[in-house]
Amino acid sequence: MITNLVREKLNNGETVHGIFASNSDGTQTELLAMLGWDFLVFDGEHSFLEPKELADLSRTCDLRRVTPIVRSPGSHPQTVNRYLDAGAHGVIFPMINSGEQAKQIVQTVKYPPVGSRGLASPRVADFGLTEPLDEYVIRANKQTLIIAQVETIEALSNLNEMLSIEEIDIFFLGPTDLSTNMGLCGKLEHPKVKTAIAQLSKDIISSGKIFGVYVKDWENARYYEYELGARFIATGLSFLIARGSKEYLKKISGEE
Repeated sequence: MITNLVREKLNNGETVHGIFASNSDGTQTELLAMLGWDFLVFDGEHSFLEPKELADLSRTCDLRRVTPIVRSPGSHPQTVNRYLDAGAHGVIFPMINSGEQAKQIVQTVKYPPVGSRGLASPRVADFGLTEPLDEYVIRANKQTLIIAQVETIEALSNLNEMLSIEEIDIFFLGPTDLSTNMGLCGKLEHPKVKTAIAQLSKDIISSGKIFGVYVKDWENARYYEYELGARFIATGLSFLIARGSKEYLKKISGEE
């Protein structure tokens, strides 16, 4: 298992930036991996990502020293284990709303004695060829990131018990989902939404956990990093393409 570079940077107090890849195309992944991102997220929640595809995408990330992370469609152990065996160095779990759910994702990701993940000799373990499996288990338990996505009022209500679970590394805010759950869909500047997010960031950071967030542009990335203390920041490829295209077309048409 290759060292988790994102964990290493976070442990050193750095902020890491990543991007959600829009599809499972290997060439796109290689291009993104060469652009300077700390991590790439391959989305199994809102796309049709298969473990076989993730294995190839993870190989590309490993070659370019970019951390591959998967967003799982849920916390079912067999689903998550296949993504991890394929090469993901961390898992984002959507809609984690309670301490019990948070405990379950730890069980799913970590090998015994910490969790209950099933053991094999997958590619992420170099097929058992480069180190004894017992050493791999110890290393995987230390290296693999667990990222709980906070995006509901229920999660805010149960945040303290979720934060108390030692093995969860990052609490990742989905601002639009949270605003929608609050009945204020997409109204991220609404005072109630801003207050809820500000309090969430304070609670996460004061607990010693990493505050993560999904943003649409660099302005919001800077706001969340410098105003609210986020250190795990991700954006979406579609946002960058849309904004870049609009700016380009305005420039060449003489509108700017």
